[in-house]
Amino acid sequence: MIRVHRLSLAYFMGPLTHKNASLSLLLSLLLSLLPSLHAQDFEGGFYWGVQAGGTYSTIEDIRNTIISDIYPKDTYSTTPQSYYGGTGGLFFEYRFEDDSHVALRLELAYAQQKGGMSYTDIEDLEYDLIFDYEFFNLSPLLKVNTPLRPLYAIGGVTWGINLSGEKIRYTSNLSETIPDLQIQESLREVLKGQSNFAATVGLGVDIVRNRLSVEVRYQYGLKDVIETLANSYYFIENKNPNHAFRATVQYAIPFAESYRVARQ
Repeated sequence: MIRVHRLSLAYFMGPLTHKNASLSLLLSLLLSLLPSLHAQDFEGGFYWGVQAGGTYSTIEDIRNTIISDIYPKDTYSTTPQSYYGGTGGLFFEYRFEDDSHVALRLELAYAQQKGGMSYTDIEDLEYDLIFDYEFFNLSPLLKVNTPLRPLYAIGGVTWGINLSGEKIRYTSNLSETIPDLQIQESLREVLKGQSNFAATVGLGVDIVRNRLSVEVRYQYGLKDVIETLANSYYFIENKNPNHAFRATVQYAIPFAESYRVARQ
C-alpha cells in the first residue's frame, strides 16, 4: 500500500522567518548606500532593461491538503522548508518628467518559486517533498522615487504562469520497500500546479544615474497554486498560496539610445 497519505507541508511563515537574516542584511546594505550616493536627476522617457537575481520561496498550508484529520498529530512531525532559486527577465518602463518622480513598469520574468517540507513519523518513515515550481511572471508595477533619493519604492501585482505544474520530487529512507518514483508519480497524478497571483511590494536603490539598480521585493500569494484532483489518498482541496522574496540587479537603457545605436 502506498503511504502517500502521510505526506504533509506545514505553515508558511516559519521557514521564512528563521532564514531572513540574509535578506535583512541585503536590505541594510541598500539603505547604507544612501549617504554615499548623490541625488540623481530623474530622466523621463521610455526605457527597457534586463534583470537577474535570486528568489527565496515557500508554499503555504500543504499539510492540511495532504494529511487527513483521521491521523493523530502526535504520530508524525513535519518541518516546512523554503528554497532558494533563480530569476531573470526583461522590463519596460515609462518614466514621467522630473517633477513627478513616478514610473510605470511592465516586467516579463522567469522565476523558480519552490516549496517543500521534511517529514518523520513513529513508523520511522522519513522523507523530503519538494514542489519544484517555475513560473513565467507578468508584473504591472508602479515605481515611485522617495524623498530619500536614490531610494525608490515599487508595488503592484504579479501573475505567474506555472511552467512545471507536475514537477514534484519525493525522496525517502524507505525507497527499497516502496520505490520513491512510484510515490512521486502517484503525487503527480493528483496534485497539479496552477497559475499564481500575488501582491508585490519592494524597495530599491539606483546605483548609477537611473541605469543600474539593486532591488529587494516580496510577493504575497493570493491564489491557490495546487489543484487536488479526485483521489483515494484522503487528499483534499485547500488554499495553498505561493510566497517569495526576490533580490535582483537591474540595468535600464533608454529607448532613444537603443535606436541611435541600431542606426549606426
